Amino acid sequence: MTLQDQQRLAKALARMDACHACTLHVTRHGETDWNKEHRLQGQLDPDLNDTGRVQAMQVGPSCRLQP
Repeated sequence: MTLQDQQRLAKALARMDACHACTLHVTRHGETDWNKEHRLQGQLDPDLNDTGRVQAMQVGPSCRLQP
C-alpha cells in the first residue's frame, strides 16, 4: 500500500462517525507446497496446492459482497 493509499484510507476512516459500523475481513493466502517445505517466500508466487485450492473454495463465499 502506497503512502497516498494510506492517507486516503486514514481520511476515509476519519470521516466515519460512530453510527457507522464496519467489518474488516482479513484473509490469508491458501497453502502452497512451499509453505509445507518451510521455504522463504515473497519474491515468487507459487501455485496453491490441493489443500490451498480447497481453502480458497471454502473462504470464497464469505468474500462475496453482502446486500
